[in-house]
Amino acid sequence: MKKTKKRNVRMRGRVVQHRLSIVLISCVIVLLAVTLSVASVSLHTKNKSYEAQQAELEQQLRDAKAQAEEIDELEEQVGT
Repeated sequence: MKKTKKRNVRMRGRVVQHRLSIVLISCVIVLLAVTLSVASVSLHTKNKSYEAQQAELEQQLRDAKAQAEEIDELEEQVGT
């Protein structure tokens, strides 16, 4: 009986140790998932900002090309 009690006590200690390890690993995985989610949201926001900036720059480019065409037409009219 003594041997089985000692063995049971050792097994309980191991089970507790394994449970603790599983809990710690689970916490690390959850922490990594949260970090990844936050980074994803941050990148999504930054991407939207860059898309808006790109649209604005494309509009400025179109305006500059139109202005250059107007200048060319005026030069032709003036004959210089």
